[in-house]
Amino acid sequence: MRKIFTLLFAALMSVGMWAEPITVTWNSYNLPSSGSSFTKDGVTVTCDIDDSDLYGPGTFTTDLGNFTQIVVSAYDACIIEATGGWSGNRDQMTWTGNAASVSFDGNIYGFSGDVTFVFTIVPSGGETAVDNIQIDKAQSTKLIRNGMLLIERNGKLYNATGAEVK
Repeated sequence: MRKIFTLLFAALMSVGMWAEPITVTWNSYNLPSSGSSFTKDGVTVTCDIDDSDLYGPGTFTTDLGNFTQIVVSAYDACIIEATGGWSGNRDQMTWTGNAASVSFDGNIYGFSGDVTFVFTIVPSGGETAVDNIQIDKAQSTKLIRNGMLLIERNGKLYNATGAEVK
């Protein structure tokens, strides 16, 4: 039995501890011409929206997990105040961190056309199957559940130390 758990642990470590990041991309043409919030592909922006421009202060939120990076770029104007983790220049601003909600000050618009938003999100919660493996002729599945790496074997769940999870 100890050999099985040693093999399980080695298999768990080979897959890593996190699910693959999700990338969501918007452009300003996706935004409505007016309103106070907009949601697309699991990401919401809440702020004053006028003529498809975003007027801060505002907030990006997601229910998919946590943002780890947001990149907003525009040709000739992407105005976000460089506070709260934002950095860059008027053509591209980047936020990095780990949060399900990210605030911005200032306005986001492009004088000469489109603004692009790229959101990188690490999934949290739920369950993601990451690999099927075979240990001692028993079919097993590596899972990520609520950020924990688990192995399902013969209808039972085990954590990385080999303890059964109920």
